[in-house]
Amino acid sequence: NSMVGRKDKEILTLIAEDKEYGFKMLVEKYQVQVINLAYSLSRDSSLAEDIAQEVFLKIFKKIDSFQRKSSLSTWIYRITLNMSYQFLRKRKFSLFSPKKYSFSPEDTQEKKEIINIGLSRLPLKYRIVIILKDLQGLSYKEIARILNCSMGTVESRLFRARILLKKILTPLIKEGL
Repeated sequence: NSMVGRKDKEILTLIAEDKEYGFKMLVEKYQVQVINLAYSLSRDSSLAEDIAQEVFLKIFKKIDSFQRKSSLSTWIYRITLNMSYQFLRKRKFSLFSPKKYSFSPEDTQEKKEIINIGLSRLPLKYRIVIILKDLQGLSYKEIARILNCSMGTVESRLFRARILLKKILTPLIKEGL
């Protein structure tokens, strides 16, 4: 993971030397992750694009005050989460409507629908850990930093989330939806 860290340091150095160019490199590196996270939260691709645009605008304005207490990626994820919540609250969206959630490309359409419905019924604090861990593939440590809680909290929420999800999904799978 040190390559990623070094790359972030290079990006931050570039930004210090030439803000426009350095920022362009930052956007290139993080654009896909930001859009994917915004999409997994909003389930709306044009809204995800809007959120991403606002996220990068905020990063551009705030990059000089970035403290380096956390990694650049953690900071960007946190901004993306907050911006997504703001957008969704403003638009009165139900977070994670059960549209198109999937764990793997091999999953059948029916299985995706069932997983979707299950996720949409989970309380937000459990949904978010499943999305960050299973959809975004982040580590417990990264999730703890993003959510500003301990790794133990992340582990217990994920454990609880999976139990709840299984409880919700079992009857749905039996009914075949």
